[in-house]
Amino acid sequence: MRTDPTMGRHEVVPLADLVAYDGNAKRHTREQIEAVKESISQLGFGAPLVAWHNDDGRPEIVAGHARAKAAEELGIASVPVVFRDDWTDAQRRAYTLADNQTTMMTGWDLGELQCELDALGGAFDMGDFGFDLGRMPDEPDFSDLSAMSSESDESREFEEKFKPKRTTDDCYTPPAVYDAVLGWVVDEYGIDPGKVVRPFYPGGDYRSREYPDGCVVVDNPPFSILSEIVSHYVERGVPFFLFAPGLTMFSSIKPGTGACCIAGGQVEYENGASVSTGFITSLEDGTAARTAPRLTEAIRDAVAEVSGGGARGLPSYRYPPEVLTSAALLKMSKYGADLRIAEGECVRVEGLDAQRDGGNGIFGSGLLLSEGAAARRAEADEAVELASAKIEWQLSERERDLVAAMGGR
Repeated sequence: MRTDPTMGRHEVVPLADLVAYDGNAKRHTREQIEAVKESISQLGFGAPLVAWHNDDGRPEIVAGHARAKAAEELGIASVPVVFRDDWTDAQRRAYTLADNQTTMMTGWDLGELQCELDALGGAFDMGDFGFDLGRMPDEPDFSDLSAMSSESDESREFEEKFKPKRTTDDCYTPPAVYDAVLGWVVDEYGIDPGKVVRPFYPGGDYRSREYPDGCVVVDNPPFSILSEIVSHYVERGVPFFLFAPGLTMFSSIKPGTGACCIAGGQVEYENGASVSTGFITSLEDGTAARTAPRLTEAIRDAVAEVSGGGARGLPSYRYPPEVLTSAALLKMSKYGADLRIAEGECVRVEGLDAQRDGGNGIFGSGLLLSEGAAARRAEADEAVELASAKIEWQLSERERDLVAAMGGR
């Protein structure tokens, strides 16, 4: 074993011990896996996998899912791994995305490529490694890898581990949940249910959709482009009430849009993804964030009709009362606390000064509250009795100056 603080810890790890990263967004074609298998067979491992020890203590892949799959199909028992347990959660996620994306940002100098192929003189059949200069497919074949894998139970079990998990981008809200949300919106804002439009229903295109006068968009959009969608509607004056990822809804809207974040509840979508869900709307006048206990209760009742579901645990921090996170907003709403924060009473922050040295931040952003808003939030906290936390962050002098500058509103 070799240890280098700048390069991570290098080990050889049993392949069966590795756990796939559920959030891996990369798709691998059968053609690619076969090419990687040939490369490993003929040349060995030129690049190790990258992993970390997750909260359960198991080695979880950060980068190298295709190499792991190829090694499994070749019957390789152990693989080289670089452990980066020193990385933060954000660094691991960023590396997984960057490692996949940077491989797609290159091209070939065809003249130099031909020279290199000629220099090989037939020593290797480069077609084994995926080279076919006479064919440039328009679109890769993302067929299910299990159709091409071996038939052993062990292989199928391994295959299942490496299948990417779908998110709410892949599926729509159960009707019972949508009806519960729509009913609350109709009662709360007095809108005509006959003028509600759903541009994100299967086959819909929200950009080309016509929005008649008086209509209101009430729908569950793809979370991955939520910020873009909110900006599109704000710029065109189309009123909306949109489902949003509850823990990151503050960071899903750009400053100055005038949109409001509303706490919702835990929703299990039709694809089985259980997601803490909030809402972003233009129907509030001058409100930046609020709880909605009746809405949270309606969602909880609707979800119970469909099926149960739980959320995966997240790191627990305690923030001062001047900081409102979406997670805290969701919990207040869950326990019936009524809180409304006006736009002039808050500014959005990505993290506190005290968090910077450790590379931490507020998950999904947060709101820095004025003294008056913080006092109301503290009252809501008392009603909820927020659970004890491992870390309690403090405001810096700069942030306290910002709070004082907003006055006592």
